[in-house]
Amino acid sequence: MADLFEMLLGTGMRRGESLGPHSADVHLAERMLLVRWSLTAVNNNHLYLGHPKTKAGRNWVSLAPRVVATLEHQAALTRTGQPKGTPLEGLVFRRPDGSPLRPQGALVELRRRR
Repeated sequence: MADLFEMLLGTGMRRGESLGPHSADVHLAERMLLVRWSLTAVNNNHLYLGHPKTKAGRNWVSLAPRVVATLEHQAALTRTGQPKGTPLEGLVFRRPDGSPLRPQGALVELRRRR
């Protein structure tokens, strides 16, 4: 969760937008991230990968060196148990078992740690 919080603080992205990037959206050499997906939970149960809240939200975000280090750390983690053949495959931020983080769970954890 610390990596996710670092990205939230370092980019100013919304919670769902921070949970939506796939590995292909991260361009570490250019220090850029393409925001094209947002992860939301419908009825706090079913995870849905949709477009960002606004059309202007679908854009490139510059990454500070600390955020680049965070994303490099995430890329180095072993990925097991990924949901194969679904839009959730290849998400940058996931649980240790490979399943996606729940947006509400991330918010609860952030509030708990402040």
